[in-house]
Amino acid sequence: MSIMKKKTVLSFLLFTVFALCVAVSCTDEDDPYYSSKRQLLGKWELVAFGNSWNNMIVVQKPGGYYEYLSDNTIRHFSYETQKYDSIKSAYYMDSLLHVGSIAYKYSFHEDKMDLLITNVLAEFNNFRYKRVK
Repeated sequence: MSIMKKKTVLSFLLFTVFALCVAVSCTDEDDPYYSSKRQLLGKWELVAFGNSWNNMIVVQKPGGYYEYLSDNTIRHFSYETQKYDSIKSAYYMDSLLHVGSIAYKYSFHEDKMDLLITNVLAEFNNFRYKRVK
């Protein structure tokens, strides 16, 4: 085998080993937000909102729920029409939950999720959701 062929084969093998190492080392579990992303998936119904966690307005009759899907989309289900809205929203998570141009601080407590708007002025900043079974 010529020196040129040996170098080509060696280069190919090194590249293959490097690519495999990178592919194996990059798993979802390595993502520092993996646990939060797993907790977010599912259906969530708004139960309270306000500007202080100590003074929330309780939602007496929820109008529907939001379903966070693993493909980073959200769909809304209306109890009135018994249908999903035709438009899905996109989201992504890091230390914040980003939905469109709005960023929320998030926390999970058993079957509850608290969201606090961080980057825009809004009439209400705090939102509490409960998981829908």
